[in-house]
Amino acid sequence: MANEFRDELKKLGNKQRFTFEGTFQKTGIKVASTKSGKHYKPTLLLKDVKYDNKRVTEHL
Repeated sequence: MANEFRDELKKLGNKQRFTFEGTFQKTGIKVASTKSGKHYKPTLLLKDVKYDNKRVTEHL
């Protein structure tokens, strides 16, 4: 079922920008190590992500 939703998301492509709606779940931190040290990037998790009132993925 999750792959079915991801297929819908994939169909939109990445050549243009889209506006999505989703239910906020939580925030997090992604750590990237480079030669100059660690970089911390904030992240967020959305559930039940929709585009044009159609569910396109379970989470993003």
